[in-house]
Amino acid sequence: MLENLKTTKLNDGTPLWSGADTLLWRYGGQTGSPLYCWYDNDSLTYMEDYGALYNYNVVKTDKICPKGWHVPTYEEWVILIETLGDSIRGVIAGGKLKEIGTIHWNEPNEGANNISGFTALREVFEIPRVTIIVWV
Repeated sequence: MLENLKTTKLNDGTPLWSGADTLLWRYGGQTGSPLYCWYDNDSLTYMEDYGALYNYNVVKTDKICPKGWHVPTYEEWVILIETLGDSIRGVIAGGKLKEIGTIHWNEPNEGANNISGFTALREVFEIPRVTIIVWV
C-alpha cells in the first residue's frame, strides 16, 4: 500500500458513517458507531496527503483494510521498531520512518531520513478521547 487509506466503506461493502458532526465523532466511541472523517471536514484539502481518519470502532471491525491487508498489532509495531534498530521508545526508528523535510513536519524534523521508505507523516490533529489512526 503506497498511500493513505481513503475509503468510506468497509472491505465487505458496508458504508461507514461520516463523523463530520462533532458530537457524533466525540460520542461515537461510546455508542460503538464506526465512523470516519476528514481533517477539518475538508476532504479536498486533506484527503490526498492524510487520507481519512477512523475511530477505533472502525479498526476493531477488522474490515477497514483492503483484502489481504490488516491493521498492525502492537507486537508487529514492536518487531518493526526493533528491526529498524531501536527499542520500544522508537526515537531512532521514528526517524527511519519519517518523511524528510518540513512540508508535513515542523522544523527541525531532526533524525528524519526515511531509509525505510515508509514516509510517515505527522498526525494532523488531536481530539480528546478519540483514537486517530493515520497510515501512509
